Order: sequence, then C-alpha cells, then structure tokens
Amino acid sequence: MTEYLLYAGMGVFAIFAAIALPAGIIGITHLLRNHRIGYLHLGIYGILLISGIKTLFSNRVLANNSVTPDATPLGGLHPIPAWGQRAVSVFLIMMALERIIHYLQQHKTILGPAPLLTLAYIGFWFGTVASPMFFGEIPTFAHERFYTLLIGWGALCLNKHESDLTIIAARNGLFLTMIGGYMVAPINPSFVFDLTYSQGLIPGLPRFAGLAPHPVFLGMLTQMALFSLWVQPFARSWLNRCAWGIGLLTLFLAQSKTAWVSFVPCALTMFICINGQQILTRMADTRHPEFGIAILISLCAAMMLVGCLLLFGDLDAKLDHFFNSDEGAQLTSLTGRDKIWAVAFAEWHRNPIFGYGLKLFDEDFRAMIGMSAATHGHNQFIDVLARSGLIGAISLILYTFALLVYALRYAISSQGLSITLFLALALRSVSEVPMTLHGYGVEFVGHMMLLIVIAGQTQQQKKSVRSIKSLNFHPANCAA
Repeated sequence: MTEYLLYAGMGVFAIFAAIALPAGIIGITHLLRNHRIGYLHLGIYGILLISGIKTLFSNRVLANNSVTPDATPLGGLHPIPAWGQRAVSVFLIMMALERIIHYLQQHKTILGPAPLLTLAYIGFWFGTVASPMFFGEIPTFAHERFYTLLIGWGALCLNKHESDLTIIAARNGLFLTMIGGYMVAPINPSFVFDLTYSQGLIPGLPRFAGLAPHPVFLGMLTQMALFSLWVQPFARSWLNRCAWGIGLLTLFLAQSKTAWVSFVPCALTMFICINGQQILTRMADTRHPEFGIAILISLCAAMMLVGCLLLFGDLDAKLDHFFNSDEGAQLTSLTGRDKIWAVAFAEWHRNPIFGYGLKLFDEDFRAMIGMSAATHGHNQFIDVLARSGLIGAISLILYTFALLVYALRYAISSQGLSITLFLALALRSVSEVPMTLHGYGVEFVGHMMLLIVIAGQTQQQKKSVRSIKSLNFHPANCAA
C-alpha cells in the first residue's frame, strides 16, 4: 500500500512539475518582456553554491587517495545538496528559456546574435550527448542531459550588459568560494588541505582544495577568478589588492601544475590584448625611443641567455636524467593518464561510430577495469571519441573551430577575455574534460562564461553597425 501511495505521489508531483515549469516560464517572460536583462547570469552563483554545499556534505578526507574529483559519494547525495541542485537546475532552465524567448520576440530568431556558433553548440550537444545517449553501445536516457543544451543556448542569447554582469558574478562567486575554503580550514584542516601531499615544489607543503571538488578544480576556478578580476576590477583599490593576493596564494597552494602551466600563457595573452597597442605605439615613438630600445635590449639579452643555456648548459644529460626519474615518468604519461587513454581507445575501436555511450567511466565501468579514479578520459578529444565515436569527435572539432574564430574576432574588444578563456579551456582539455555537456558543474562555469562573452560582444558589434548605418542614412546626411 505504501509503495502505491509513493508512486501516486511521484506521479502527482511529475504532473505538477510538467504544468508549473512552462507556466513559470510564460509568467517570467511576460514580467521581463520590457527588460533588457534577465537573470541567467545569477545562475553562476547557484552553480558555485551547490558545488560548495556538495563538498561540505561529502565528509571527504583529502589525504585519502581514493577521493576523486567527479565521483558521487557512496550512498548518493545528501538531501540538502540534492534538492538544492534541482532548484538551481529549474532556475537555470527557466532563465535560459526566458532569454531565448525574449530574443525571439526582439529579433525574430532563436539562434542568438551569433547563429553559426549557436548551431555549432547545438550540433556539439547532439553529437556528444544525444547521439551516444540513444545510439551508443550502452544507451542510457536521463532528462538531466538536456539541461546543458538549454543553458548554453540561453547563454548565447545574452547581450553586452548581461555579459558584464556574468563576469562580475563569476568574480564575486569564485572569490567567495576561495574565502569559504579558508574559513573552514581552522575548523577541519584535513577537509580542505591534503596534509600528506608530497609531490609539490616545497616538500611538506599541504595541498589546498578549499570548497572545490579537488585541488585541480580549484586551480582552474582560481584562474577564472583572476581573469574576471582583471577585466572587471572592484571599485576600491585596497579590495583589488586583497583579491589579487588571495587569488595568487590560492593558485599556488592548489599546487595544480596544469593550472600553473596554463596560467602563464593565458595571463600573457590577456596582457598583450589589453596593452599590446599601447606598447607598439610607444616602441614606434621616435621622440621618446628609450622604451623601444629597452624592449629590444631585453629581447636580445633573453635570446643570448637561451643560446648560452643550449651551448653550455649540458641540457641533453639533464633532460635524460629528468625523464628517467619518477617525476619525468609522471610527466611523459601525464601522471598515469596514458593507461586511461589506452582503455578509452580500446572502447572506441569496439564502437567507432557512436562510441560506448555516456555510462563510460561510471562506477560499474571503473570497477570492471580496476581504475577507481578514472571518472573520465582525461583528455577532451579522447573522452569524446570513446563515449560518442566519430560522430562526437567531428562535432567537437567543428564546435572548437567555431569557438576559436569568435574568440579571436573579439579578442581586443573583450580586453582579451574571449581568447584567454578559450586558451584556458584548450590547455585544460589536454588532461581534463572542461567542455563536456553531460551535465553542468563548476567545470561548466568557464565554458558558460566564454559563450556569454562571445554573445555579448557579437550583439554589441551588431548594435554599433546598426548605429553607423542609421547615421549614414540620416536625412540630414543624405541632404549634405
């Protein structure tokens, strides 16, 4: 009897949700029909908040090597983060659909200001989610898989003002996440620090994870926070200095070599995009040639230093000694990821067109291959190839190319943020899967930011072009 009542209650709830969700979307669209901005950007706060709550309820001990960044805790999620996740999902879906409908009302299209990128994103979702979900070797259906389609689509319908609000939300939310981790440290040090970590640059220095699922994730999030701070600084200078100090300290304590290696070229790219024109102008200034001379002397000195190292540094012997060491072996195999890649390639060879399916590297699969920490393919292309086959791999290549084209187009106007976010995702894709659309989490924040920045810049450019055209065809100008 109790079982029947339970099923009846679930049925009533499903019917209520099926009615309430579209009704809520219609109501919100009506209320915001005259508003230039929606509230999708606030979803970043929700994603980061739920991620932190999941971590707090996980009872993890970082010193335990069995802790994996993406695995669901044994026994499932605690009810609080589970229901919180559902609430955030509903909010994101409603806000995304509201933005799509709003853009349709304003511009008579649902493809957003960058239709080619929107089509590439939709194709990427169909190739890497829908295709393996229905046609993979192990088909599996879950309504959660559709969320990223709607969220990303809605993100591609935002304007420049909403793009700025998104960057501010990411900045605030990410720094609050870092501060929250430091606040937990005095209460439960082993929860936020790996006190037994011994592979860092400084022996005995604990590895910091904070409220992120894993130190590797924290390194990635800290990069996003610093890039957002660079483009959208706080109003008070002392607060900016504190934020930079907290961010750089967190990036160091996370001891993620992937994040360190990625941060240098990304920061250099952003610096060049922001200051490159000014530097070139000063170098070409014949009235004050000191700056240009100093730059040329510095470049010559750097080239001489590199040449001396190559000639007299005995690099061959040192490199040979390094690659024969434990650290060198970890580097060449990317800390054992080559074994995971071998498994992924084997699954792809068995299912070349549609792949294994979305259940690849789930708990049962990890138990079967004896790799409890292998929650994904540890390389974006290899993971997509194994899960989605050639269909998914082709969609990934096309989507990545579209992202690159738009990121380069708006590199200067976005103060380097578009190309920097793309570069960060590309570098992280070598050993992780930051562009996966199977679900959304902290990994999705950087991807979502990139889509919104591109959409905002595209809409701003189209607005500027319309203004110029209207000015050129103004009756007064025509008469003149």
